[in-house]
Parts: sequence; structure tokens; C-alpha cells
Amino acid sequence: MISWDALYFTFAAALLWYVLVFFKHLIFTVPITLYAKIATLEQEKTRIEGDRDRLAVGVHAAHDEGARIAPLLVTIATLKTDAREIKRRWPTCTFVKFPTHRLAWSPFVGQPETGEQNPATLDKCIAWHDTLLGFLASTNRSLPRPLDFDGTMAFLDQEERIIRGLEPPPPPQPPTTNLSEKQDLYGNPLYEHMLY
Repeated sequence: MISWDALYFTFAAALLWYVLVFFKHLIFTVPITLYAKIATLEQEKTRIEGDRDRLAVGVHAAHDEGARIAPLLVTIATLKTDAREIKRRWPTCTFVKFPTHRLAWSPFVGQPETGEQNPATLDKCIAWHDTLLGFLASTNRSLPRPLDFDGTMAFLDQEERIIRGLEPPPPPQPPTTNLSEKQDLYGNPLYEHMLY
């Protein structure tokens, strides 16, 4: 027969064994597991911070790009609106035929009977063309060949897509800075009566 003392001693030894295993697990295994999880979380935190920093740089660059292109987009919208307004108010003016070709609608020097005769229209057309030249200078683009009204609107649409990054810029055209006095801004020959 088993004595109560032996049974009590066995129970106490088993309980002590389980308590020691529990404390060993609590002291050695749990911290190792926690340290591994902490290391994994710190790596994840570092990766997320790196992603956050890259995104912040991207957002800052996009904001800077937006600030850079906003005035250009406003200028394009103004050019389109003003050209349509000129066409709406004066549909038969010579500007409407070739808005980008100033020599076609602007009177020649000393020959006021040539070109656009309405001074109000002429002032608006010259202001429009000056705005176009300023826009092209700010984007380092050259003046397009003479375009009709629809071609001019298509050209401005293309410029807007290029500025927004939706379309690649066209290949560079040869510079028009070395033109002689017998050529217009497009490289076309001037007639003698235009030089006076």
C-alpha cells in the first residue's frame, strides 16, 4: 500500500517539475520568441518608414511638378479660350485662318491696308500671339509652322498632353535663331514688299 507521505511527495515533486518547466519556458523560451518577433517588427517598421519616406519624396516631387506645370496649363487654357473668343466675335477675320502665322494677319510695316483691318481684333490677335510666343519660350519649344484654326487648337491640345506627361515631346526642330532678314520666324522667305 502506498503511504500518504509518498503520494504527497510524488505530487509535490511533479508540481515542482511543472513549475520549473513553466519558469524555464517563461525565462528562456518566451524572451527568445519575443525578441525574434520584436526584431521582425523593427525590420517591418524600418521598411515601412523607408516606404513612407519614398512616398513623401514622390508626393513632394509631384507637388513641385504640379506647381511648375500649373501656370503653363493656365496659359494653354487662356490661349484656347481667347482664340475661340476671337473666332466667335469676328469669324471672318484673317487671324482665324492662320492664328500661328502672324505675317498672314498682321499689317506690314508702313502698309496699314494689309492684314487685319479692325484695330480691336488686331490688338486681341497680337496679344494672343505674344502670349503664344511667351508660352513657347517658357517651354523651349519652337513656333509651329503656320496652322489653321483647328490645327492650332490641336497643337495646343498636344502641348497640354506633353506638359502633363501623357505624350512624349516631338523631336527637336532645327533652331530658328540664325534666320536671315529675308526669312520670317518659320524660315519661309519674305517677299520684298514685306521688308519695308
